[in-house]
Amino acid sequence: MRKPCQEQKISDLPQDRLEPAPPFTFTGVDFFGPFIIKEGRKELKRYGVIFTCLVSRSIHLEAANSLETDSFTHCLQRFIARRGTVQEIRCDNGTNFIGTRNELNKACHPGTFLPNDRHTGVQIRLKLVTQDTGQITESPNNNVTYLKSPNIQDQFT
Repeated sequence: MRKPCQEQKISDLPQDRLEPAPPFTFTGVDFFGPFIIKEGRKELKRYGVIFTCLVSRSIHLEAANSLETDSFTHCLQRFIARRGTVQEIRCDNGTNFIGTRNELNKACHPGTFLPNDRHTGVQIRLKLVTQDTGQITESPNNNVTYLKSPNIQDQFT
């Protein structure tokens, strides 16, 4: 009269989570908090940003002043300066993530030269994951490419 044991149905993991890669090449990011801190006599809200490596599951924590786009952009800059190049970032559809994607697309469209950028030739893909279905949506403009000419003097002639 007992039913046989059933197997759990799980979809396959994405290929980028299975292939060996340097730490934080494929990264997930999310905000957590708020935390109330005291600065002098004022109480301020601060948030945490967690970056997780999708391959090794290691984490990197940053502190953010707010949930705004500028605050996340600064956290992303600090993260890349510390951990190196990132090929893909997966995040939810938060307005700060969407705003950062839009700012990066405007500032770094192909053909834009960034002479002080040490992460040249790297393409960062921001993949937005919907909360309802868990599906990954990519718009055609969410690829950001950093380019650098072989000789910095060539940019100014």
